[in-house]
Amino acid sequence: MKEKIKQILPIFFFIVIIVFPLITNARSGCCSWHGGVCGCSCCDGTPLSATCAPYYPECGGGYYNPSPIPSCPSMSYYDSLSDSCKCYTGYVVSGDKCVSADQLCRDQYGVMAKYNSLYNQCECFVGYVFGEDAIGRNQCISEDDWCHNKYGYNSGYNILTDKCECKSGYEFTVKSGGVLKCESCFSKYGLYSSYNYVDKKCECDEGYILGDNGCVIQQKTITCPLNSTLIGDQCFCDSGYIASGSSCITYTQNCQNKYGPNSYGDKQYCYCSSGYEFNSDKTSCIKSIICPINSTKVGQNCICNEGFVFKDGRCISHTDDCRIVFGDHVVGREGQPGLNNSTCDCEEGYVWNSSKTACVQIEPVSTSIVTIKPVTNTTKVILENKNQEGSIVAQTIEVKNISDDKLINSSTTEYQQEGIKKENTQNWFAKTLGLIHILLLRLFK
Repeated sequence: MKEKIKQILPIFFFIVIIVFPLITNARSGCCSWHGGVCGCSCCDGTPLSATCAPYYPECGGGYYNPSPIPSCPSMSYYDSLSDSCKCYTGYVVSGDKCVSADQLCRDQYGVMAKYNSLYNQCECFVGYVFGEDAIGRNQCISEDDWCHNKYGYNSGYNILTDKCECKSGYEFTVKSGGVLKCESCFSKYGLYSSYNYVDKKCECDEGYILGDNGCVIQQKTITCPLNSTLIGDQCFCDSGYIASGSSCITYTQNCQNKYGPNSYGDKQYCYCSSGYEFNSDKTSCIKSIICPINSTKVGQNCICNEGFVFKDGRCISHTDDCRIVFGDHVVGREGQPGLNNSTCDCEEGYVWNSSKTACVQIEPVSTSIVTIKPVTNTTKVILENKNQEGSIVAQTIEVKNISDDKLINSSTTEYQQEGIKKENTQNWFAKTLGLIHILLLRLFK
């Protein structure tokens, strides 16, 4: 007996292991296409199938009684575990048949729709979104079309920002009811507006400001500077004034800005003040150089004319130059060239004194006339004159004592005294001859 039990137990466990899961699976898959099991029938009222009935003995179905596999529609297969037909991958139930999931999505949302098996739903291809088409159907439309539907034709989709934006030259505008639309600057702000492509916004043109009704002309408040008058919308300097930057200044102020404080001007020209003159570059007024009489201005220097020398700020003749040193009765002439000096001589009838410091007159002799050989006594005297620049120039003056066939007083020089003695001797001899002549005449009478 025990041996028979041992032989039956393995068979019993095998039956339990095999049959019990089938019973469980069969029960869980019954009426899967009819809303599940409700009591002793399917929830939609369909009676339990012959496959499911044995698993519900309380409904009088008896024990497990396998039945033939039911036939399934095209593109599906029978799943014995669920006791139902299931569509192949890529297909879904549509009515009582299996159809392509992609085709089903295209039929519902257009050609740009596809089936997402992971989420078991339809979706649009990249670049397309669900939206209304031209006739109001919910379709997969382009992102630009979706933006057009929402903000108008002048909008577009920006894939970088993943949002709708107005096209260049257009700006979002709140319309009636709070609806946003993309409109041009002209439509939004009027004719005196334009689009700033750098800042990507509409702006009023120059001279206009944004008002309640768009861009309107800007009312200018013009304040003119001192010494000017507003004419129209511009400021003009008054008579006697000239524009300098944002100010009106006098003509003299304008000249002084250019040539310095020692200048003045009128409407046409600028001048240097008295005692001043333009420099060589005509860029400023410098103090004028006033040349003395008998001189000529050369550049910025004064040069004495021919026959004159520069001394103590004046150009004087050579004679005046000599007389400053030796007094009157002196005549002068040009000295060595380029040394600004003079050569001095005594006037006719005058000779140098013994110290050669002045010219003295030759005293006439009343007794007789004596012819004397020329006597010349020459002395050189150095004068120091200052030139135009104030430096001292050594001046050599040659002074001469000339007596050529002149009457000379016997008391003047040794030579003259000797002549006087000869004259006295001659006079005595002449007187003696005269007396002898008179005596001879009387005797021969």
